[in-house]
Amino acid sequence: MRRRQREAAGTWMRLDNASKIFPATANAADTKVYRLYCELRAKVDPELLQTALDRTLLRFPWFRMALGRGLFWYYFESSDLPARVEADCHPLFAPLHDTDRRRLPFRVLHHGRRIAVEVFHALSDGTGSFSFLRCLVSEYLRLRHPELDIAESEIVDIGSSQRQHLDDSFRRWFRQRPPRVRRQAAASRRSILRRRALQIPGAHAAPGCQTVIEAGVPLSAALECSRAAGVSLTVWLAALLLQAIYEDQTPQRSGLPAVIDVPVNLRRIFPSASARNFFGLLSLEHHRPDPAVVPPLEELLPLLAGQLRQQLEPAGLQARAARLLAFERQPLIRILPTVLKDPILSLIHRLADRGATSSLSNLGVVAMPAACRPHIAAFGSATSTRSVQICATSFGDRLTLCLTSALAVHEVERLFVRRLVRAGLEVEVTSNTEWAAALTAAGGRESAEREAAEREAAAAEAVESEPADA
Repeated sequence: MRRRQREAAGTWMRLDNASKIFPATANAADTKVYRLYCELRAKVDPELLQTALDRTLLRFPWFRMALGRGLFWYYFESSDLPARVEADCHPLFAPLHDTDRRRLPFRVLHHGRRIAVEVFHALSDGTGSFSFLRCLVSEYLRLRHPELDIAESEIVDIGSSQRQHLDDSFRRWFRQRPPRVRRQAAASRRSILRRRALQIPGAHAAPGCQTVIEAGVPLSAALECSRAAGVSLTVWLAALLLQAIYEDQTPQRSGLPAVIDVPVNLRRIFPSASARNFFGLLSLEHHRPDPAVVPPLEELLPLLAGQLRQQLEPAGLQARAARLLAFERQPLIRILPTVLKDPILSLIHRLADRGATSSLSNLGVVAMPAACRPHIAAFGSATSTRSVQICATSFGDRLTLCLTSALAVHEVERLFVRRLVRAGLEVEVTSNTEWAAALTAAGGRESAEREAAEREAAAAEAVESEPADA
């Protein structure tokens, strides 16, 4: 009873179904942290950004909650920990979860013209966190440009209350599980643990040294390519990614299928205003008939489009969600303390990882108030990974593709960008490594110096601000 009273008062919040795996499986190699960023057209003022953050947290108070570790499950609880903007001199996706230290599950960073928010995935998914970033950027621009006329309803969803933002939509929509759905969930759970997929070979980089390669292309041109092929942009990008993986592994020595995981925003199918995790994970699978030939797009596109269309059926999504809820409700899992539960969940997570080759997440178009748009150049997103992952974000006529890799060699990324160029797209490449020059030779335009210079400036600024005896 006391726990329910604390939850109703907003001082305590249980993790939603999708969140419970992240604290158990986060580690130095894959921190379960993702980054959303906005690139402005003028350099960021850190003091104004701090004021904007303070105002934004009044609308998103649950971002001030700290992750706690209970006897049986993790939970969020209210905290008085300060939220301070920082210079972006951390390693990408630095950990935000530590069982021995209470900390906020997000950070706000700045360097040059960019505002970035890094979030621990247990707090929210990309859609929910983009609501936070949109509000933060809007507040910053209101402070930076007082003449801007930005209505309050343009910053937050005026029809959404804080209670709706905190809604656990998994329990709302998938609590009821008919016997047929339960049987499907059990069969699906067993098949996922047994599934094996083609893996991208190569040594892993050291923990904390993940690479992000940003490829910016005109959105209108990319949509023209996908529409000409009769498929969605997500399917078209997934097919190019498959081709790059196959080209890297020709001839293919393994008979395993290539599997691309595609997270989908369930809010588009099951009405929800939740700012917490509410996503499903679909899988696009392809068996290469000839291990020495890269399949043409004409073969891949209709196959992938059919799979995506079938898996987006509400009944299929309900079965997948029921699978996750059923696992959470297993008696053995419920009674195990977290110190024993975490290693089991981590092992299951690693077994499930064998069933995916790569991942592609399309977060769609970021909407901003009309008065803010002239001051914004682009939005982007990237996430920590154990292999290679692509995140797509659109704003205006720019499609930003962030290719994140935990591998020391970046051949798949190079081949993917080359295929964008072959499709007739003008590609601008930015990277946190010197490797961007190799992509330039494939048809992109190098701008890695800008990223390096901005990071060096941010690091120097942070050092200068430290006390002399630090």
